Amino acid sequence: MPTATDNPVPSAVITSSSLGNGLLDIMSADTLQPGDTPSWQVARAIYLYHPLGGKIAESPIRMAQSQEREITVAGAPEKVAERFKDQWSTLGASGVILNTMTQARVYGLSSVAVGVKKDETRLLEEANKWIAANLKNGRLDAIYKKYHGNGLPDVILNQ
Repeated sequence: MPTATDNPVPSAVITSSSLGNGLLDIMSADTLQPGDTPSWQVARAIYLYHPLGGKIAESPIRMAQSQEREITVAGAPEKVAERFKDQWSTLGASGVILNTMTQARVYGLSSVAVGVKKDETRLLEEANKWIAANLKNGRLDAIYKKYHGNGLPDVILNQ
């Protein structure tokens, strides 16, 4: 009767596949427990390669965005709010928020930049005024703490 040692088959360790090293990263990661903070490499691999990774990262944001928002502008006609909604849709702002917040959940941080046309200085000036005022009164730091769990870096606060 043949045994396993009669016809040995060399064993091999697979170090990569057509999926890249993502699956290997997940399989070789330390056991994660609720409350653990995985490295960004492991978090990225789970997001990209685990069947539920995308759902885990995106579901809370999608749930928050599933509710219709009531937009009002005090003292302005209703058409101002309607125009805001139209522009919001044209810009795809909900998608930007989804992507930004998902990246923050996966990698621990994310950022958004706003571009202004060279000759449109009014918007830039208004944005800079708002930032300066809300840095000074602490509101910007409070907003940042609410969503990131810690305050703005000193390099920002001490401007």
